[in-house]
Amino acid sequence: MAKKHWFPRPEGDRLPWLTNYRGKLPTHGPTCGIAVPELTTTDADLEFLIWLLGTWHPAMKQDLEEATAYKRIVAEGTGPEVPLPDATVFPAAPTPVAPGVLTRLFNQIGRMKMNAGYTEAIG
Repeated sequence: MAKKHWFPRPEGDRLPWLTNYRGKLPTHGPTCGIAVPELTTTDADLEFLIWLLGTWHPAMKQDLEEATAYKRIVAEGTGPEVPLPDATVFPAAPTPVAPGVLTRLFNQIGRMKMNAGYTEAIG
């Protein structure tokens, strides 16, 4: 995937960027030639990726850290028995999407930028 100067490199900065894009796409997408079916698909892509970056991945990272600490306590610690830490339980997650969300998104943005309806203000 080619480097995009307008897309945040640090993963932590991507969540607000993706959320902002998702909020503006219904307004600016049609102006730049994006049809309703693609808007719907992109919204699902973004919903899942935003959930993955903002909810699922941080929780899995936390679970891993707790599992590692628990393993160390059991293997090398002292004192009374320690119960297993609880794994994260999520409410209903968004519907998973096909791999390649950023590739699809960057292709869409490229098409939008080439459309006659695109302006600097939209970008």
